[in-house]
Amino acid sequence: MTAYSSVAAGGVIFASTINDLILSSINRPMVLLALPSNQSIPDNTQTAVSFGSGSEVIDTHNFHSTSSNPERVTPTVAGIYLCRVHLLWAANSQDKRCYVGKNGTAQGLIGRDTVVDTGSHMVSTFREVEVNGSTDYLTALAFQDDSGGLARNATGGGDITFSSFFSVVYLRGPS
Repeated sequence: MTAYSSVAAGGVIFASTINDLILSSINRPMVLLALPSNQSIPDNTQTAVSFGSGSEVIDTHNFHSTSSNPERVTPTVAGIYLCRVHLLWAANSQDKRCYVGKNGTAQGLIGRDTVVDTGSHMVSTFREVEVNGSTDYLTALAFQDDSGGLARNATGGGDITFSSFFSVVYLRGPS
């Protein structure tokens, strides 16, 4: 992205500069997915959360498909994205985690929360991730340690107040 303040009075402003301004302001790519039904997460297995039919609250640039790889958000605009994962877990007394994933791999311990309690709990994390705009994809990853499957809860109907959701918002061009 161009440094816009460096254009001198009477200087040339290119169409690419205007397009960058539009992309980073009024036409900012974003996706918001809300889990419409519960999903069981197997024990001790990092699992991509699947956002199928009825999950799309916002998808401005068609980065998500509810039928083909519904666990993926595949940005077609290269750049840095802010990814947020919020998972509402069923009650248990074991370890519950969530991560932001890039190409199926969790993006470091910074994007990880661990909560141990006996009631339902919302676990959330966020992370900035750079994508290439063609083959890279982003996922919400879940992990639990309950000696068996544990439900990831949903409220459905696009209500994200007390539900599980995944958001991906364009911040700026590639570094």
